[in-house]
Amino acid sequence: MASLSKVEQNKVIMWRMIDEIWNQGKFDVADELFTSDHWSPSAPDLPKGAAGVKMLAQMFRAAMPDYRMTVDLMFADEKQVVGRFTQSGTHTGGDLMTMKASGRKATWTEIGVLQIENGKIVKSWYEVDMLAMIKQLTTPSTREIVDLYYKHANAGDWDKWCDLFADDYAMDEQLGGHIEGLETLRGMMKGFPDVYAKFQNVPRQIIIEGTQAAVVSHISALASKFMDRPIEAEVTNYFRIEDGKIKYMANFHDSRPFKPFLEQIGAA
Repeated sequence: MASLSKVEQNKVIMWRMIDEIWNQGKFDVADELFTSDHWSPSAPDLPKGAAGVKMLAQMFRAAMPDYRMTVDLMFADEKQVVGRFTQSGTHTGGDLMTMKASGRKATWTEIGVLQIENGKIVKSWYEVDMLAMIKQLTTPSTREIVDLYYKHANAGDWDKWCDLFADDYAMDEQLGGHIEGLETLRGMMKGFPDVYAKFQNVPRQIIIEGTQAAVVSHISALASKFMDRPIEAEVTNYFRIEDGKIKYMANFHDSRPFKPFLEQIGAA
C-alpha cells in the first residue's frame, strides 16, 4: 500500500476488516489489522486486541451462515476512518447472544469509527442498531403467526391461541359479530371446549402480503349436543399483523352449516 496516500491506506484497512474478517470469515486477518492492545469503548468487556474482534465475528457468522456486511458510506483522514454499514443474516445456526436460532432474517445498520496508528487499528467505536436486529429476530413473521393460529386451534390450546392477539385487537366474526379487546376474547373462548365436541380448521390456501394474510380453510366440527349433525364449512379469514400480534381479523362463511351450534347456544 506504499503507493497509496495515508487516507487511502486507512480506507483499505476498514475494507479488509469488513470483507476479509466479517464477510469471508478469515479471522486471523484480525491479528494483522489490530494492535495487541486495541480496545473499543463501545464494548469494554470484550478482550483487548484481535481476540475481541474474532470473538464477535465468529459468533455472528456461526449464528448466521449467510451473514453479510456491505459498506454504504466511508470517509477518512490520516488518523481515522468512519463507515456506515448494512448487515444482514438469517439466524439458522448457533446462539446469538441469548437468542436461539429462529430461522428469521434480519437487516440492520451500524456506524463504525476506527482510529489508526502506524497502519493498525488501535481503538474503535461502533453504534449498532441492535434494537432493529433483535426485534426482527424475535418477532414472529406473518406466516408464523398464521400457522400458529391454526396449529393452536386444532390442538384445542385456546390459551396459546388467544396469546396470538394484541391486547387491543378487533375482530369481525361471522357468528359472533364485532369483538374488541383480548380479555373479551379470552372470556368467550373459555366456553369453547364445552360447546364443541370436535373442532378442526384446516387451511387450504394461504396468501401472505407483508403484514396481511388471507386464508381459505375448511372447518369440520361437532356441536356437543348434536353429535349426529356434523358441521362442514368453507371459511375465509383475513388477518392484519402488527409487531408479531394479530391486530385485526375478519372471517367470512356461510352460516347455514353452523345451525347445530347456533341451536345449541339458543341463537338459531
